[in-house]
Formats: sequence, structure tokens, C-alpha cells
Amino acid sequence: MKTRARHLGAFTLLELLVVIGIIGVLATIGIGALRGFNAVNVVQQGNRQLLDDINMARNYAQAQRTTVYMVFIPQVPWLQLQGVDTMGESGRQLTNLLSGQLTSYNFVTLHSPGDQPGRGTARYLSQWKHLPDGVYISKDKLTPLPVSDWKQRRDKGETNLPMVQLKVPFPLTTSTNRIAMPCIAFNFRGGLLGPDTTEPRRIDELVTLTRGSVIYARDGNGKLQLAAPDTIETPKTNSVYNPYIRIDWITGRPRIEEPVL
Repeated sequence: MKTRARHLGAFTLLELLVVIGIIGVLATIGIGALRGFNAVNVVQQGNRQLLDDINMARNYAQAQRTTVYMVFIPQVPWLQLQGVDTMGESGRQLTNLLSGQLTSYNFVTLHSPGDQPGRGTARYLSQWKHLPDGVYISKDKLTPLPVSDWKQRRDKGETNLPMVQLKVPFPLTTSTNRIAMPCIAFNFRGGLLGPDTTEPRRIDELVTLTRGSVIYARDGNGKLQLAAPDTIETPKTNSVYNPYIRIDWITGRPRIEEPVL
């Protein structure tokens, strides 16, 4: 009795190449999706970090019945123009903070519990904190704006104004000069201060993080220099689409909001 021979099927070279090509396309799509997820995730991580720290500053101001300044490191040239001390221990601390431009912040109070009236003792309340790698605060948000211009733009209905600039000792509490630093300032009730502390702020604070990189100036030996960094926003104008933090100017309570496009 004859039996029909069974032929084992096999892939041709062309079929293998097609399968490999399909796998490559799917892998490329998957990697792109993962990168997009990580980019969104780093903004969420940064917003959550800021939200927690804003609440901490507000709570401290209320608990200690004092003003707390959440100060951000702007571009160094602005600090140099104001005469920030670049010598001795102050200079060493400033050098350490060069890589914190647009990404780092701390909390400072000008009055401590037990101070005599009119004789406050300035204190930084923590170590300098850094935003997650891959996000930064835009230069425009930390760029100084004269008080009169700030009020004029507010009264015209602008909402996303630069941070107010209030004077604090920097980079050390023992620094002789008090430097105007971009900050979010909470009064003893927990509300926000404006650039003119004699009148109500009358506008919420908006803080938006930008995805991208901050490139710090270095010399030929790789040492950080007293110079403004470059920024690379990836992709361009991504901050327009990112969730942001809104801080109610009356209560000081922060919350995360989605942009309305």
C-alpha cells in the first residue's frame, strides 16, 4: 500500500524578510509610544512634586504665622546684575547651584519663631530641591518684570504672568545683600503675595513645566561657568499642551488643571 508523502512546510527567504520587517515596524511604534508615555510621565511627576512642596510652604506659613518664600533659581546673569556675592563661601554655594538654573528651588523665611519684633532671622527651610530630569520652568516665568508692568498686564486680563520678585538673602541666609528672586510667597494666612505687598494680588499663580533639556555653560575643562544656560524644548511649544498648577491667590491652595485648547 502506497502512502502519500507528507511534506513539511517551510518559510521562504522572502516570507522571513516580510515577518522581520513587520516586527521592526511594530517595535518602532512601540518604542515611540513608550517614549511619549515617559515624556508625559515626567511632567506628571514634576507637577506632583511641586504640588506637594507648594502645600508644604503654605502650611509652614500658616503654622508659624510668617511669610514663606518658595524661591526659584533664575538665570545667573540676572543675579550678577544685582550684585550677588560671588566670593568665599557664598561664591562656592553659587557655583554649586549653577546647574539648578530654571530647575531648582528652596524655601526661605525672613522671620523665625522667637525673633524680636523688627529683628528677623532669615532661614532656608530645606536643602535645594530639583525638578525631575527632562522638565524645567521657562525663562519667561522667572524673568523679572517691573511692578508697574506686572500690574498693568494683570489689569489687562493676562493670566500667566512672571513670578513676583521679592528680596531674600541668596545664596546663603548670611549673604549681605538681599537679592530679588522669582518666588511664590505665602503670607501668614496662606494666601499669595503680589509684587507690591501693600495691596491684594488679585490673580492666581500659574506654573507650567516644559519638557526638554537645560544645557549649562561649561569651559574647556567641563567646569560650570557663570553664564545663562541654553534650553531645548522637545517637542516645540509642548508646554501649551501640558497640565499646569494653579494656585488660588486668596487661599494659596494649589491644584493641577488641564489646558483648554
